[in-house]
This record gives sequence, C-alpha cells and structure tokens, in this order.
Amino acid sequence: MPWVTPHPWREVAWALVAVVLVLVIGWFWGAGWLLPKPYDVINQVIISSPLVALLAIRRQPLSSAWLRTNRIWLRLVVGLGLAMVAILVCISVRGAGPSWLTAVSQVYTLSHAAYAVQVLGEDFGMAILFVRLSAAVGSRLAILSVAVLFSLAHVSGLLQNGATAAGLGHLVLDAGLAVVVLAVVQTSADIWWFWMVHFAMDMMQFTAPHQ
Repeated sequence: MPWVTPHPWREVAWALVAVVLVLVIGWFWGAGWLLPKPYDVINQVIISSPLVALLAIRRQPLSSAWLRTNRIWLRLVVGLGLAMVAILVCISVRGAGPSWLTAVSQVYTLSHAAYAVQVLGEDFGMAILFVRLSAAVGSRLAILSVAVLFSLAHVSGLLQNGATAAGLGHLVLDAGLAVVVLAVVQTSADIWWFWMVHFAMDMMQFTAPHQ
C-alpha cells in the first residue's frame, strides 16, 4: 500500500532539506574534511545521517523509505542472486574480461565496504524522495523528477574529480537509466534487493578488463 500523508508537499520540502544536507556533507568528504580514508565506512554513515534523522524527526516508518523490516535476510538473498546474474550478464556483454568467479571476488572484497554503505545511502535517499514526491504529484512525474535530481546530485563529485563537459554529458544517460530503475523498484517498494544489484553493478567498474 502506498505511503500517504495529509501534507505531501511539506514532506517533500523536508526530504529536499535532508538530501541537500547529504550533498553538503558529501562535498565535505570529497574535499577531505571528514575522517581519514581508512574510516570511509563511518564517513558514509555520517553522509547519510540526515536521511535517518528525517525519519526520526518526522516520526515516519522505515516503509516510507522502502526499507521493509520483515524477512530482510530473504530480500538480501534474492538481491544477491540477482546480482550474480547481473555480473554474468555484464561479463557476457563486455565480451572480454575476468571469469565470473574472478569478477565476483573482485566485487565482493572488504575494500569495497565503504562503497556498499554509499550505495545503500543513495538508494535510501532515492526512496525517501520518490515516495514523498509520488504522494504529491503522482508516480510518473516523481520517477522523472527523482531521476533528474539524482543525476544532477553527482555533478559536484564529478567536478571535484576534474570531469569534463563530455563526462558530464553522460549524466543524461544516467537519468534515463534511473527512470527505468525507479519504474522497476517502485513495484516492489523494497530497496534491500535492489541495493545488492546496484552495488554489484557499480563495483563492476573496478574489475580487471582482461583475464
């Protein structure tokens, strides 16, 4: 059942404040103003903390952020299974690269722990904003709006890393992909399984290009 609120735009405003705070803290992290790199897992928790604070302050359930509390282990197992398939598909599309087992070992390494927390934070924020926008303007417009907003949210980090105009142009493709992703994830209203797939696909960029 979709989450409802008598004041949807008020909740959209609160969600936007939380997302902006996440981006500001994330910028501090990118600038090296948080904890040293060995503590990046904690840094990612700090970055996502405004989202947790939002639910606490507004006294809203975890389900309003697509974080279901029943059978979490099963949702993660399903997501992990889908991630295994996604890795296999990615390798097949590349045509050349590591074996499936090698890619899995390169994706699921302790050095990627901070990325796992970061990806969960991204999905958490996406769900919070989408659910509230959906209550205000409907799911179709919410999908488009959130896809664009989360693509633009990467601009600061890309600029800090010296991205060119051509590199920023890829955000258009990212927005298109986000539209498809949101359309799929909203049907389950559950980010636990999607987190597994999202993390695996993000980490595939670090796998060796050749076996």
